[in-house]
Amino acid sequence: MKGQKKELAKSIAETLQEKLKNPESEGKKLTKAIKKTAKSLAEKVVKVSVKQQKKEEKAKGKQDAGKANHKDAKKEKVESGAVSA
Repeated sequence: MKGQKKELAKSIAETLQEKLKNPESEGKKLTKAIKKTAKSLAEKVVKVSVKQQKKEEKAKGKQDAGKANHKDAKKEKVESGAVSA
């Protein structure tokens, strides 16, 4: 996850620097601000993607549990003779 943040931040910073490359806009403060903003944005993107993955896993777990409960209920009915095969 940390590697993703760093890579994404670096990519964003490089892109912004390329867009802003002209004699008036270059400077240490601007470069520092771009890197800081890119890092912050990368952290937010990774945080959102992790939340989305967890949400999907949780939904998948609920679906799997629902299927298992359905199969168990069907087995119980068959064993008790309620459903004829």
